[in-house]
Amino acid sequence: MNRRDPGFDVWVVFADMLIGFLCVIFLLRAVPIPPVITTPPLPADNDALRAELDALRAELEEAQHRLREQAETIRVLNEQPPILTLAETEARFRFPSGSAELSQTFRESLSKDVVPQILHAKQKYRINTVQVIGHTDEVPLSNLASTLDKGLIAFIWANAAVAPGSNTDLAMLRAVAVLKVLREHPELTDLKLVPYSAGQLLLPPDDVLSPGQDKGQNPDRRRVVIRLTRSGP
Repeated sequence: MNRRDPGFDVWVVFADMLIGFLCVIFLLRAVPIPPVITTPPLPADNDALRAELDALRAELEEAQHRLREQAETIRVLNEQPPILTLAETEARFRFPSGSAELSQTFRESLSKDVVPQILHAKQKYRINTVQVIGHTDEVPLSNLASTLDKGLIAFIWANAAVAPGSNTDLAMLRAVAVLKVLREHPELTDLKLVPYSAGQLLLPPDDVLSPGQDKGQNPDRRRVVIRLTRSGP
């Protein structure tokens, strides 16, 4: 026969347990639950990472290539090509007195020595213009009947006969004569060839204006100067 302990009341115990359970529920609701931090999914394999790395490497190489090109452009712009002077102090660059006729030695020197220097400057300095400038001394010409106004263009393209009436005319004809030989070389056809005449105005070597005191024969002043430049953008 079972006996109940007079000191034990089941309802009191049940009430205590219920109160404890409710306290636990209350505490759980009172404590904030931290948010769930999610991370982007990783690639399924290394191929995606490798492809992305290759793309970044290609972009870097392209940027380095552009920087090298820009550095080369800056170098070219900062450097100046040489000035080529064909003075009559060298026998091979000598004209007959009062004439623009080129000797065979003169022509050969242009082809063998001058043209290679122009091609080198074309590659190294990216020149696109060749200025050919004729100079004379201050000895006046005896023939004053110039035909350049009528015949200069024909002299350039068809080798028509022309007569200089001044040192300015003679210097132009000599510049054109040199230019015509340069024009025969197909490697120079993409360059702009421009003739000029300085007459007896400029003294070598710095091309300062003549004060008009050097009236005699001077082979240093009788020269053709070739300036290599880059014009335009």
